[in-house]
Amino acid sequence: MRDVWVALLLAVVVYFTNWALYRNGVISQNASSTINFLLVIACASYGFFRKK
Repeated sequence: MRDVWVALLLAVVVYFTNWALYRNGVISQNASSTINFLLVIACASYGFFRKK
């Protein structure tokens, strides 16, 4: 169960880092959307392929 919390915390950190970079103009909206899409795919893949 600890691995799930670590993965969730990592996803939240990546999401808010992405948001801050976009908000400050470091990355474009297209790059931000791509990162968010990949984050959703990664979380879904982790949940689907995780051993129970």
